[in-house]
Amino acid sequence: MARCPDSGLHARDAAVWFKIQEDGRDGTSNVWGDEELKTAPNDGYKYTIPSCLKSGYHIVCNEIIALHAAWQFPGAQFYPGCHQVKVTGSGTVVPSTNLVSFPGAYKGSEPGITYDAYKPQPYTIPGPPVIKC
Repeated sequence: MARCPDSGLHARDAAVWFKIQEDGRDGTSNVWGDEELKTAPNDGYKYTIPSCLKSGYHIVCNEIIALHAAWQFPGAQFYPGCHQVKVTGSGTVVPSTNLVSFPGAYKGSEPGITYDAYKPQPYTIPGPPVIKC
């Protein structure tokens, strides 16, 4: 998620993105966070915007990282989907730590990007930590 500036644009490579939620592999099982997207009726993926965030326009990007060929670099495939939301409420937080830029948040060799999904092993979700309010 990224807060939209009050005017103008962010620099293309600005570190403005923060994480509000993440979901990955359930332990070493073959159950992944995208299960609800694969079963009917597909009502989409649900997320909660933290109530501590300052009101204003934000961009939310949901990202699916396909790992079927990620056992070696560059095998992971990235599927982002973004939309704009207007956050309302009495929150005052504008995240300023653990921000990343896109492109640039991933190097490719870190756990979670280079990963053998066919082995029963824990999965490390890449990117910054989820913000805490």
